[in-house]
Amino acid sequence: MAIGVWFSYDKTDNVISIHLSDFIFVIPFLRNKNFLVKELVTIVGNNEISLLPYDEPPCWIKNKHHIELGSILEENFHKPIHIATIELEGGGFIHFILGQLYVKYPTNVSLEKDTISLLLALGYFSAPLIWDFCSKNPEEILLDLILCKEEKDITDEFERMLEHSKEIELERIKLGES
Repeated sequence: MAIGVWFSYDKTDNVISIHLSDFIFVIPFLRNKNFLVKELVTIVGNNEISLLPYDEPPCWIKNKHHIELGSILEENFHKPIHIATIELEGGGFIHFILGQLYVKYPTNVSLEKDTISLLLALGYFSAPLIWDFCSKNPEEILLDLILCKEEKDITDEFERMLEHSKEIELERIKLGES
């Protein structure tokens, strides 16, 4: 079964990228962090509709983060969030755009723990190995081969996933030249 979860970690810029289907996976990256929601958008038909109040300017959430996060999820339960732009204190950001999540923490803040928690929740039980592998290989990697696999069950999957990613990139380059 392929579910199409692509993941990458750019160690230099301290940014992860992962293909997900739901905004809720943003929440662990906001836990106990000060943030400013700049954009929340749903799509109805072909129209983008802002989910932020028009009459209130965005403000930094610096206390009781759980209340704001719960409110965002509760108020938009029946309106899926398709686009979100959130600034993190200290120079980080979160962008969620049509199922693609980008998270950048400030250079001195590690993404490792939160990313491993997310990968574990998604069924990637070898999350620490994924983190280590992607720290050394910044290419976007399709994780389907290791879904639900324990670390002890992994043999050559990482090498095959990397090779597959490189083949796809070559194919993209070829198509771009045509």
